This record gives sequence, structure tokens and C-alpha cells, in this order.
Amino acid sequence: MKLNFIVKKISEMSDKEEGNLNGFYLYNCDLDLYYMEPNYIGNETAAIFLNGRSLKKDSIVAALLFQNEKASKLELEKFNIGKILKISRVDVSKTYRGKGIGTKLFKKFLEYTEKNMPKPFVLKIGKDVFKHTSKKFGFDDFGSRFYFYKLVNSNH
Repeated sequence: MKLNFIVKKISEMSDKEEGNLNGFYLYNCDLDLYYMEPNYIGNETAAIFLNGRSLKKDSIVAALLFQNEKASKLELEKFNIGKILKISRVDVSKTYRGKGIGTKLFKKFLEYTEKNMPKPFVLKIGKDVFKHTSKKFGFDDFGSRFYFYKLVNSNH
């Protein structure tokens, strides 16, 4: 199966594109609107695998939401970098779970950020969001109870 990878800010999506993303979360991931609303305010950017070419009409197979976040005092002391890219959600449609799609999306996202984001920055993800990230993808908890981090400081 050939999946297309796209990255787009939610605030820049058309009504049809955002409706498709909302439908993905509501119907394929069993999230209700009350749960989504506080974590889904349009500041995020979506990294998406599509089974097709158009976000307006084709089915979303998996989505990852991320956003810029200002480093906390502790994070600033720990990394000496103020730019944090926080991953808030990683979801795969029920139909495609167990097929490595989430892992492929995460790898594609890491390639995208390392290539396209100004360095240096720190990737941050909650331990409850994507449990398999720590060592496999170069993340470490650096003593945090709640987050994994990955320092990205090279332009290569």
C-alpha cells in the first residue's frame, strides 16, 4: 500500500480538509468532540498519511499533531535551548493498526523535522502518547516522569 505523507497547519486547512481530519478522529479513533476540543485548537500542525492524494476527500490512515512550545524553566536549564517542538497526538485508524503504520509515520515525521526545522530544537513527547519512542527513536526521559526528549542540533 502506497501512502502519501503531508504536513499542514490546521489553521491553514480548508473546511473540507479540517472536516476530514475531524472525521478521522471522531470515527476512526473513537475520540469524542469533548475530548478533542481542548487539545485541538488549530495551533497544531498535522503530519498525515493519506490513502490517496487529497486531504479534502481521501481517507486519513494516520495522523500526528505537533506544535511549537516555549521551553519551561527546567527544560531551558537542561537543554539550554528555548525551542521545543511538542508532539501532542499520534493516532492510527482502527483498520490499519498493528501494521507498523504508526511507526512509519513517526519515522517520516522525524525525517521531516530534522530536514525542515531550524536547528537546534528539542522534540518532546508525553510518555502516554507514543510509548515505544524512548530508545528506538533516540529519545530519552532525561529524568522526567512525564516526557521523552530528543535534542536535534545538527544541520546534517
